[in-house]
Amino acid sequence: ILHMAALTKGREGQEMTEIGFLKDAGALAFTDVARVSDQTKALQRAFTYAAHLGVLVIGHPQEPGLSKGAAVTSGKFASLRGLPGVSPMAERMGLERDLALVEMTGLSYHADQITTAKALPALKRAKHAGLDVTAGVSIHHLTLNALDVGDYRTFFKLTPPLRDEEDRLAVIGAVANPLYALLIAHANDFLDNDDMAAASGGLLFVNGIGAMTGPVVTGWLMETVGNGGFFLYVALLMVGIAAYAAWRMTRRPAMDPADTGAFAVISPSASALAVGEALEAAQEDGPAAAQ
Repeated sequence: ILHMAALTKGREGQEMTEIGFLKDAGALAFTDVARVSDQTKALQRAFTYAAHLGVLVIGHPQEPGLSKGAAVTSGKFASLRGLPGVSPMAERMGLERDLALVEMTGLSYHADQITTAKALPALKRAKHAGLDVTAGVSIHHLTLNALDVGDYRTFFKLTPPLRDEEDRLAVIGAVANPLYALLIAHANDFLDNDDMAAASGGLLFVNGIGAMTGPVVTGWLMETVGNGGFFLYVALLMVGIAAYAAWRMTRRPAMDPADTGAFAVISPSASALAVGEALEAAQEDGPAAAQ
C-alpha cells in the first residue's frame, strides 16, 4: 500500500500541511482530492515546497467558484431538468491555474480527471513546454455522457459531472494520443475486501497487457476496419476486464451454513434498550445467534 497525504490542513485549501514530515513518514504524493482551494497564494507555497522535496501533487482541475454546488454540466438538459450546472470552462480555468503554478515552481503534477475538450489544449501546451505533467480520466467519462443522468439518476452525480457527447469523444481521442498520456482510472468497489488485492493485481495485469499491445493492435484494427478500430479495441479490453471481475466474483467462498443458523430478530422501530436485550438473549443461544 502506498500512501498519499493531504496537501493542505483539513483539505481546506488555506494552509499547507507539514509536507516534509509527511514525506518522511511515507507519503509519496499529496492531494486535497475533490476539494479545490481558492487561495492561489497558499497553493503556490505548497507547490514550491513539494517541488523542492521532489514529491508529486495530484490536483482536481476545477474553478472552485463556478463548480460549487454543481450537479451536472450546464446546458439545455440541465435547464430542462432544473439542475444546477457548471460550464466545461470551469475545468479549463482550474487546469490553467494549476499549470501556471507548475511552470512557476517546477512541480511534478498529476491532474486527476480531464473530462472536457476545452481542457485538452492546455494539457497539450504543458506537454510541449516540457512540464512534468500527467493526467487521468475516469471510465465513467469515457462511457457515459450528460444525458445518462436522465430522470434524476442520482447515482450518476459525479465530480466532475458527466459531460456532453462531444467532450466524451474528444477525451476518447486524447486517450489514443500518446502526447496526452491520459491514464484511465476505475473502481473495484464491487469486490469484497479479501478479493481486492488479488483483483487489483489481475486488473493491473490486464491493463498492462493492454498498454503494451494497444498501439499495435489498435493500428492493425484501424487499418482493417477503419476509424472504428480504436473503439473496437477499447470495447474488447473492457470486455476482458469485466470477464475477469466476473470470474473473481464466482470464486468467492460460500458462507458456512452454521453461520446462518440463528439470528436475533429486531424490529426496525425497536428502542436502544430493546436492541440490547435482544442481542443479550441471542448471545445466550450461541455465537452465531448474535450476528
